[in-house]
Amino acid sequence: MWISTFYFGSIIIAGAVCFKIGFIDNTGFKPLDNDITTMNMNGSCNECGCYAKEMNYSGFNCFLYANACLLFEAFTMNYSLNTMTGTRFYFFELPTVYQLISKKDVIEGIWNATAGGDSLNVTKGQSNGQYPTSSEGPASVGDYDLSTKYNNYGNSNYTKSLSNVGAGTGFYVTLTVGACVVTGIQFATANDAPGRDPITMTLEGSNITDTSLLSTGSSWTLIYSGSTGISNITIPPRSTYVDVQNFTNVHRFKSYRFIMTTQRGVATNLQYSEAHLLGYV
Repeated sequence: MWISTFYFGSIIIAGAVCFKIGFIDNTGFKPLDNDITTMNMNGSCNECGCYAKEMNYSGFNCFLYANACLLFEAFTMNYSLNTMTGTRFYFFELPTVYQLISKKDVIEGIWNATAGGDSLNVTKGQSNGQYPTSSEGPASVGDYDLSTKYNNYGNSNYTKSLSNVGAGTGFYVTLTVGACVVTGIQFATANDAPGRDPITMTLEGSNITDTSLLSTGSSWTLIYSGSTGISNITIPPRSTYVDVQNFTNVHRFKSYRFIMTTQRGVATNLQYSEAHLLGYV
C-alpha cells in the first residue's frame, strides 16, 4: 500500500491509498505483488499512471510522448509491445470515491458570509438569515431525502423578493469520519421555485479543532469556486440530483464550508434539497 500524491486525468489525488498492481515493458505485462515504487510525475520521466479496475485497463492518462501512450495502445492489441526499450507503463488501482457527509454529522447553517470572511449562524424564523421550519433547515442538506430542503432567507424575508437574495448563505459541516480529501460536490434541486436555485458557490476546508472558531473566516482555506452543477441556462427537474462537479484538491480537511454566491432569479429565499461532498477517506 502506498500513500502519496499522483495524477489521474486532470484530477490530482492526494493522500489516497493506492496499489501498484503491475507494469508493461518491452517484454510483456508483469504483475507485481506488494511491490511499491514511487513514481516521478513531473512530465519528463518515462512512466505514467493509469486506472486499473479488476484488470479492466481504461481511463488512463499519460505524461509520455506528448500525452500519446503508445505502450498502452500496444498492450490493448494482444500484448504486441513494439515500443521503446525500457519504457514502463504502470497501472494503479484508485481508491473508492465516497459520499462523505453522513446523517450523523452536525451541520450549521450560515449567512452573511464570503470566502475567507466571517459568517453568522442561521436561526429559525421568517426574516434575514433564517429558515422557516425544521424540515427546511440546514440539516436537510445531508439527510439524503429529496422531499426535504434547506431554505435560507438570506438578505430578505418571506414577503420580499430580491435579486441574488441568497448570496452569502450556506452551511458548514464537520465530518464524523475525520479528515478527508474532497474532489467533488453534488447538489439536488428543491421541490419548487427554480428562481431559488443556487448557481455558483465556494467551498472551503478547515482543520480547526475548536468548532466555535468555524464562524471566523481565517479558519478556512478556499478549495473550489464555481458551479453548483445546477444549470443557469436549462432549468433542471425539481427534487433531482444534478451533475457532480469535480475539481483539483490536494489537502485533507475535517470541516467544510459551502457558501452560495449567485442564484437563478429574483426570490424571497435560496433553497436546495441536498449538497454532498465526494472524495477519499
